[in-house]
Amino acid sequence: MTIACIYNENTYHGAHYSTTVMMTADKQGNVEPLVTDLTLTIEPGGEYRLTNGQGAVLRQGQAGDVFEVVDSMPIRIDTDKLTVHTPDYKGLYVDYEQKYGHGRIGVERTHKRKFQAYTDRGSNAIGIVEYRGKKTRVIHSLHMGDGDYSNKDKAVYLADYLQSLLFANEVAHVSGANFAADRLPLRYNGIVRLWGSGYKEKFEQERLLHDDAIKRGTTITERLAKQVEYMPEGVFDGNGKGVKFDGEETKQVVTQ
Repeated sequence: MTIACIYNENTYHGAHYSTTVMMTADKQGNVEPLVTDLTLTIEPGGEYRLTNGQGAVLRQGQAGDVFEVVDSMPIRIDTDKLTVHTPDYKGLYVDYEQKYGHGRIGVERTHKRKFQAYTDRGSNAIGIVEYRGKKTRVIHSLHMGDGDYSNKDKAVYLADYLQSLLFANEVAHVSGANFAADRLPLRYNGIVRLWGSGYKEKFEQERLLHDDAIKRGTTITERLAKQVEYMPEGVFDGNGKGVKFDGEETKQVVTQ
């Protein structure tokens, strides 16, 4: 459809105004709504264009992200029906907002991600494992850098780190050893839920990642190509201290 003109069509009920719809008409007299079946496309370089169902470009320019374009629209659009195409996403805007709209009104955190974490009193490292069911999904061996960190400091560091991994509709459920879970600031409510305890055998894998970070002095993270269920081997006693077998201190390496 080649647009010849654009006009507003006003609807009244009795003597009372109801709605205004922007309409288009071509030279043959075909009339269709202008702002319908909208698609917002953002290219890798940041160029964007907003097109309607007829392929007409309604708006274009340069933008940082999807929300910047939508929030700056000079006309009201039905975002429930808006389609978004970016280099990393194709789908409805409402689903995009639920996934990426951190801090935006209406975004509900309904998807849970399960983590376990370990730190030691006086250390500057954290071992984290993300699980899917009972299987290890991602490992994080974090070195926090030089400094004196309290258990509260490490709880905040852990919460900040996990929050950076979450989509806007996700909440982290974390079982942590040696974290001051009850002193986590209110800003993490509903985003990172941390339950604290002392060392238990279930934290063995996280303890190994913690110890590795101290020895290495750097941070590494890895998503496992094949998820596996880790079986504790009694490397540490009930207090999280290394135990010995046959006179030799047990050392274990977490293999990828």
